[in-house]
Amino acid sequence: MQKSRFTDEQIVAMLREADRTSVAETAKKHKVSEQTIYVWRKHFAGLAPADMKRLKALELENAKLKRLLAERDLEVDYHARGESKKMVSPQARREQIGFVRKHGLSQRRACGLLGVPRSIMGYRLRQPIKDAPALTAMRRLSAQYPRYGYRRIRIFLRREGLLMGINRHS
Repeated sequence: MQKSRFTDEQIVAMLREADRTSVAETAKKHKVSEQTIYVWRKHFAGLAPADMKRLKALELENAKLKRLLAERDLEVDYHARGESKKMVSPQARREQIGFVRKHGLSQRRACGLLGVPRSIMGYRLRQPIKDAPALTAMRRLSAQYPRYGYRRIRIFLRREGLLMGINRHS
């Protein structure tokens, strides 16, 4: 049905009024067509305004329950698939939360389901950006000297001014 300028309770009240008086008078009074009143009568059958309010409340509660049930089913499905292994790295945790969120759970609910703090979602790694020049140089040197191991490559990196390992201060 198309969105009406009247609420459902108002429509039911108009229908009760049309039952007491004629349909033509009620239609003229509320500035709607007689056909509209007949369509409303067909749709709202024998409801009273109080019944309509109760029906609306029940529909809202039903929608909430359906959503909760869908979320619970998603949680059960997630645990049944065996995806709940221990996640160590923050990146793995973020990926799992992303997977669960794709299936309709909120971030808060997904983090609660996986036992992960929500603050992990805002964390961005700085180390890959910091290591990028050294890693590109390491790949270049490894391609140039394929027989050299990491110790010798590290010496070359140190000569180029790129520090690696525990003593790195850049």
